[in-house]
Amino acid sequence: MPRRSAKPTPPGPLPLPFPPLPSDARQMREQLLLREKAEFEVFRPWLQPPRVRILMVTDGEGMFSTSHRFGLGDVIEILADDPWWWVSFEVTTAHRDDVPVSLTSTNRGLAAYPGRAASPGKAALPAKTLHFNLKFFGDSRPALALGNFDEVWLFGIGGSLALTAAEITALRSFMDGGGGVLAMGDHSELGAPLCSEIPRVKHMRKWKAGGPAGTPPPAFGASRIDTLRAGPTAGFQFQDQSDAVPQPIFPTRYYEGLASTVLRRHWHPHPVLCGIDGVIDVLPDHMHEGECVVASPLPAGDFPGGVLPEVIATAEVLPHTTDNSSEGPFGVDVVSTARTFGILGAYDGQDPAANVGRIVVDATWHHWVHVNLVGFVSGAPASPEFAKIRNYYWNVALWLAPRTLRSAILYTAVYGLPWLQPFDELRAERGLDVYWLGIEAIDALGRRAGQCAVSEWVDLLWVELYVPLLSDLPDPPPYEDILQRFAAAMLGGMVRQSMALAPEAARGKRSEAKIAAALREGAHAGFHHNLDRERERHKQRQGFLARLDDTGPRKDTVRK
Repeated sequence: MPRRSAKPTPPGPLPLPFPPLPSDARQMREQLLLREKAEFEVFRPWLQPPRVRILMVTDGEGMFSTSHRFGLGDVIEILADDPWWWVSFEVTTAHRDDVPVSLTSTNRGLAAYPGRAASPGKAALPAKTLHFNLKFFGDSRPALALGNFDEVWLFGIGGSLALTAAEITALRSFMDGGGGVLAMGDHSELGAPLCSEIPRVKHMRKWKAGGPAGTPPPAFGASRIDTLRAGPTAGFQFQDQSDAVPQPIFPTRYYEGLASTVLRRHWHPHPVLCGIDGVIDVLPDHMHEGECVVASPLPAGDFPGGVLPEVIATAEVLPHTTDNSSEGPFGVDVVSTARTFGILGAYDGQDPAANVGRIVVDATWHHWVHVNLVGFVSGAPASPEFAKIRNYYWNVALWLAPRTLRSAILYTAVYGLPWLQPFDELRAERGLDVYWLGIEAIDALGRRAGQCAVSEWVDLLWVELYVPLLSDLPDPPPYEDILQRFAAAMLGGMVRQSMALAPEAARGKRSEAKIAAALREGAHAGFHHNLDRERERHKQRQGFLARLDDTGPRKDTVRK
């Protein structure tokens, strides 16, 4: 039987929620991260951050400006404003149509991303060329070949040009080679021409009537998926999707057996929803969304190694009436029927059992376009809710990156730690305990990237360096606490090597190949250091058990 790469356990006693970070403290932390990034780029000897190359594709009325209602320019700017020194997101924009449906002489300027002038805390961004009439196979423009990209983001907004068989084959090859895919539509069959026949993707969301995942929800009537939350005006209006009031979402909980107790069960969300400030539990709202599911049955041939997709977050429709009267064709809908639905889905194709690309599907592109972000961008740019939404975009881009690129991101992140506290106050002496350095590194990176991203990187170390060791372990593995200590020691060994390389970096000697080889050497050294520690720990444990056996009551003397 196919298996999930990370299976949620049944609900139990839940942990108490952490109090939200105060607004002023959160803003100070955001400013610190941005200042760190700027200092690394200008003042400190550094590696060029690995580039995640994203081909962002739309159709129909989809645009890339920051003013058109279906514009994706806000997302382009958010990706450019990530706070991380170890990665950069490079976006190429393309449109499936030769002349988009709504592209007239009056709005032609809204199609392409126009660029951005510099402002306090934000760098200037150049305008982007918009490539029309994109074909995933047979396109004569070499710059648009799929091999030039790490990820393809598909925003199925219109619906005129269905993928050809050759394009589907090309996308399958891209995905099987490790490329990541983000795919979404909206209500009804919006998004079906662009996404509904892509391998694996077609089983993770309701794209079209009679499709393998089921018929998508409609735009009208009580069965629509209306996630609006009331805004500043009483009641529910069409315009509420454009305010700064998001909808709550409910991430799938993955319970941690090692860290849990009888009274308190610790859990984490999927890495896509694990943010710098904790769990990402909001998204923009909209009055008729699509739905993410896991089709049943799933064709084994589409999902190698038995690794399955999963719904990683649900959301709720509240019973209410949305007044759409100001929007002409939408009219006034009847009361929505309360229900829960899948709002996000993911597939971890990078599980070694599958060894293909990752996928994220979203219920609607209204979680990404200007009409749903304008209230945050213009009215509440510093709100904690908008911080979580921005973090969601960064996480998607980071999580979908191919495995080799994520390895480069890990090395770049660790290579920067010697310039941060507490590492900048230490000397790279061999006597430094690698386990302690690893614990400090996990904390330092977790405060900047989120704990789930760091856990992903640690898992990446295991996969990259010790696949034979892990290949035959059950899931979850036995002695999980021992594996975690090994992981910390490996990371600590990498940090110690980074500290040793810091003087060379200051003199401008920074061969990326040399750095990667040195960090791998450090991880191996940390592994063997902890192996000795575990052997000694095992001897002490065995000795303690022997003493207990010698001094405790014997079974034959215990009164029955």
